[in-house]
Amino acid sequence: MPLGTKLPANQCSSAMFYTTNLCEKLFQPSSDFTLTDSKCPLLESKYKSLHDPHLSGYYNRKDVLKRLRKGGFITEHKKIICTLKDFNEYRQYLTTIKLDFEKNYMREQRNLVKQLLELQEQDQLPEGIRTSELREWLLEEGCKHLRDMERIGRNRYIFSKSYPSYYPS
Repeated sequence: MPLGTKLPANQCSSAMFYTTNLCEKLFQPSSDFTLTDSKCPLLESKYKSLHDPHLSGYYNRKDVLKRLRKGGFITEHKKIICTLKDFNEYRQYLTTIKLDFEKNYMREQRNLVKQLLELQEQDQLPEGIRTSELREWLLEEGCKHLRDMERIGRNRYIFSKSYPSYYPS
């Protein structure tokens, strides 16, 4: 089943769902700052001690693992058991993170192509450079121009927030 689809409740009555391993973070770092609605978070941010990596010493004790398995909190393979609702929310969260990563990757690729075309128009590419060497050259030499442009854009943004009268909306 594709990652973005929810599992229906009527087909999963006897199935067991789990999210991550014991003491593994539930939230994954985002590739960039997200501008999603703060009143509708991607995943509930309530503290869940079974996902806390700092408690791994406690939760990996044999007596505690036995109690967690007996209570139905984890599987035999130390996976944290959850409800269908939690599982679907987690799948939606993972889908959003995946799409965010892909969007940022595509933006980076477009920026690299744009930068390459600008350098080609200005005849700043070295003669006889192979495609395999081009990436390394762009990272070393070509990115100076990109970093300067990013700094100018960042300063322009900061200036526009500090002095909004210069930049009418």
